[in-house]
Amino acid sequence: MPDSQLTLPLPKEADGGYRFQHSLVIICEGLSDREFFRRFIAARNLPHFDIPFPHDPGDDSIEKQKHIFGGKKRFPNMLRATKAADNIKGVLLVIDSADDPNATLNEARQYIQDAGDYAVPSTFMQLATDGDAAPPVAIATMPPNEPGGLETLCYQAMVRANGPIGGCIETLCGSANVNSWNPEKQGKARLQCMVAVLNQEDPNKALRYVFTLNPPLIPLTDSAFDVVEKLLRDFAQLAGVTI
Repeated sequence: MPDSQLTLPLPKEADGGYRFQHSLVIICEGLSDREFFRRFIAARNLPHFDIPFPHDPGDDSIEKQKHIFGGKKRFPNMLRATKAADNIKGVLLVIDSADDPNATLNEARQYIQDAGDYAVPSTFMQLATDGDAAPPVAIATMPPNEPGGLETLCYQAMVRANGPIGGCIETLCGSANVNSWNPEKQGKARLQCMVAVLNQEDPNKALRYVFTLNPPLIPLTDSAFDVVEKLLRDFAQLAGVTI
């Protein structure tokens, strides 16, 4: 994707300053999530999506993207900016499942309501629409419909590619009582351990940069991610976009 798709300026009033190139949009929590979807869509030959991410209002320099902070609280502004486009057939709001996917669903529904004009889905993967005031929108969790986060799936894929190391990490996490943490934090801890021992050049590399490594540390063609491919294909079908 060209650099113009890396950031989405968000003025106080969303006025169409960003030109969406595709009819499907993914709005996600952070830079790691966006980089995952960009690489994943290419690796799996999936339909084209715009995957915008906002930077600070008034700062339109691509170079500032390394300083962008994510977070779910940006969702309403991102949704408001998306309303300005007239070529969008569907917006998929993707949020980490955390401890309880159902509680996360209610949280996501509130963000959509806060954005205004959008119809609010009542359940996962329901494409809700209400006239022409805003594009249709759906909600999905990562991983789909189970506790955890994106890191949960990434770790599963890396364990299959590096089995013995996975066993050692499980022993470490047991000794350190990581198994008592909530599912999302467990996934983050295990993934960071795996990245640290496999990436000698930079053991502290952040997840969004891990996706750029060649050869890849995280095999995006692994079966752990099949549920994500199905989710995106199902969403495209719901929105009436031919695959």
